[in-house]
Amino acid sequence: MLPKFVSSNDICHSLGISKRTLQRRFHCARNPLPPACIKRVGGASKWEESIALAWLERERALGNKLNQGGSNHE
Repeated sequence: MLPKFVSSNDICHSLGISKRTLQRRFHCARNPLPPACIKRVGGASKWEESIALAWLERERALGNKLNQGGSNHE
């Protein structure tokens, strides 16, 4: 079975955050967002759904406030 993918737009919409906030999550020391499986210059990047969900679960477990973007740098 082929994996399902979610786009950066999907993640932003689901979490109610901007693309800039999502970009900040790549650089967060506690739980950085994994690199996208499919990167598109000028378009939406894509992650395997299972990877995106695992990251989100770690965020919830850590108690990070997703809508505050870069406020959790450590």
